[in-house]
Amino acid sequence: MKDPDGPIVEEVRRRRHEISKEYAHDVRRYGRHLQETQERFADRLVDQITVVPSAGDGHDEEQP
Repeated sequence: MKDPDGPIVEEVRRRRHEISKEYAHDVRRYGRHLQETQERFADRLVDQITVVPSAGDGHDEEQP
């Protein structure tokens, strides 16, 4: 029987398990890895971006 969630969901679950296994299923260990990676590549990170529509893009007008 095929997976009702489809191949993309199955791939995400498979990859999630691989990552978990790589860190001995220890969420704290994985979290430390993420923090270290963030520090290592701090020059590539951005803060949250606020998108402001420009004038004349149609977003300012009320819809009927």
